[in-house]
Amino acid sequence: MAINVEFLFDFGSPNAYLSHLVIPRIEARTGVKFEYVPVLLGGVFKATNNVSPAVSLQGIKNKPQYTQLETRRFLKEHGIKDYAPNVRDATDKIAIIKLLETAMEECESQLREHADEMKNTMKRFDGKQMTKLAFMSFAIAHEMYHRGQLTVYERLLGIEPMLTQRFRKAFGESPP
Repeated sequence: MAINVEFLFDFGSPNAYLSHLVIPRIEARTGVKFEYVPVLLGGVFKATNNVSPAVSLQGIKNKPQYTQLETRRFLKEHGIKDYAPNVRDATDKIAIIKLLETAMEECESQLREHADEMKNTMKRFDGKQMTKLAFMSFAIAHEMYHRGQLTVYERLLGIEPMLTQRFRKAFGESPP
């Protein structure tokens, strides 16, 4: 019987990124394949009546230091050497800001390659005019937010997601 594992990830989550780095080793060791499902954690937090750790742990003495210690332990245990390598070189606020500026410049140059197409306006379902870039940003955020909520509700109700059903049908696997 094949085991189906879904990895719910938010692009902005450092823990999701770290998990992503070790998933290939888990797949190789166990033969289990992970299905990546992008979500916005805000949707998951709302569906579970929860808040982010940044909010829930505010004011807890030594928590940031403990979190950093746990991250270092994880990196060491899994032999991860390239986690935020440039950040380690930043020794002050100015250096960190410079790293952010560099990353933003890289993103900006990639967007500029497609700027002409992204500037074109289109009409939304409600008749409102907006650029393709604005529409895409809105649609992606909206979809991922609600996907997070729906994923939680499906699991609570024991419903197998449609994407998982499609994979099973395509690869001839039977449900667990």
